[in-house]
Amino acid sequence: MEDAVNSSKDKVYDIFVLKRDKYEKRKRHKRRLQIFSSIAAVLTAFYIIGSLYSNGLINLGDKIEIKTGGSSLSNIILPDGTRVWLNSNSKLIYPENFSKNSRRVMLYGEACFKVIKDKKHPFIVETSKSRIQVLGTTFNVKAYAGEDKEETTLLEGSIEVRNNNSDKKNKIILSPGQQLTTSEKEMSSTIRIVDAEKVSSWRDVNFVFISATFEDMINQLAKHFNLAGVEIKGANLLKTTYTGKFNTLDSIEEILDVIKEVEEFEYKIIDNKLLITEPQL
Repeated sequence: MEDAVNSSKDKVYDIFVLKRDKYEKRKRHKRRLQIFSSIAAVLTAFYIIGSLYSNGLINLGDKIEIKTGGSSLSNIILPDGTRVWLNSNSKLIYPENFSKNSRRVMLYGEACFKVIKDKKHPFIVETSKSRIQVLGTTFNVKAYAGEDKEETTLLEGSIEVRNNNSDKKNKIILSPGQQLTTSEKEMSSTIRIVDAEKVSSWRDVNFVFISATFEDMINQLAKHFNLAGVEIKGANLLKTTYTGKFNTLDSIEEILDVIKEVEEFEYKIIDNKLLITEPQL
C-alpha cells in the first residue's frame, strides 16, 4: 500500500490487501450487488439530508446541536456555507445565525472543517482544551471528552491555536501538513509533519492509522463501534506501532480478524466489552 513505514517496528495493514482472498470469494456476488448500485446512488442524497435527523438534530432555541452515535457520520452545511464532517460519537453546537463579529462553534469529538473565507468574520472552533481561529481554510480537530490528547491538523490555509489554560498571547500558528498535539497530563504541545489527507480520510469511510500504538488503534476502533470498554492483556502487543487503513463499513470482528492474520492475539466481545489477550504458549 502507499502508506510509508516510519520504522522497522512499524507494521502495515491494509484491509483491502489482506482481505484479497475473501474479496475473490465475494466476486460472484458482485453482479447482484451492481443491480442495486443505481438505487444506492439515489438513496445517498436522502441519506445526507436524513443523517442530520437520525444522528440527533436538536434545536436549542437560537443554537443547533448535532450529535452522532457509534458508526455514524454527519455532513453539515453551516449558515455561512462552511462544510463540516462530524465523526462518530461527536457533537457540534452552532448558532442558527452567526453574530456580526465572528462565526463561533463548539466541538466535542472529531470533525473536519472546510471554512468559507470571510476576512471580516473569523471562524472560531472552541473545544474543552483550546480555541482555534481561522479566516478560510480546511482543518481537522480531534478533541474527544475523556481523552488527554487533542489533535489539530491543517490541510490547507492557516490557523491559530490557543490553549484555554495558557496566556492569551501564547498562540501557535500552523502551516499545511502540520499537526499540533496538546496534552494536559504532560503539559506539552508538539508539532509534527503528517499526511493531513490521511488524518482526515475518515470522511471517506476509512480508518487510517499512522504509526499508532496497538492500544490507540484498538481504542479508536472501540470508540467508533460504540463498545463499552477495552482491556488489553499482553506486553508484547504494546511494543509495536501500526500504519494502515481499514474500511469503516466492515464490522469490528472483520477488522480484528484481518489484524490477527499478521499479529498473534485472541479477542472476545462480552457484554459489549472487548478483551484482547496474547496467545498462551
